[in-house]
Amino acid sequence: MSGDIHFGDRVSMDGGQGNSGIVHYHGAAPADAREAYQELFRAITVLRGQVTPENRAVLDESVAAIGTGEDAEPGVVGRALATIAGVAALVGAAGAPVVAAVQQVTALLAP
Repeated sequence: MSGDIHFGDRVSMDGGQGNSGIVHYHGAAPADAREAYQELFRAITVLRGQVTPENRAVLDESVAAIGTGEDAEPGVVGRALATIAGVAALVGAAGAPVVAAVQQVTALLAP
């Protein structure tokens, strides 16, 4: 909620059994980490044209830190993903695909 304007879903459930709340279907998740990284990098490429030069530099540095995703240290990848998601969240709806891609990569990396 921002002032008098509501953003996002609003759900109220009173009682019942087996409630699921709101279920969002966003397509199939990538099957492996390599595919998830490729999807993330594609989304970042689109987002780069919609952010300030400063934020573009932050995205570029984060992508460079991740590399291919296979050889980077988990801590480095985690920090870079958090930074990318932060920039994407700041630009609002235009950053939503990047945030979703970061979440998919993060889910695949979770132990």
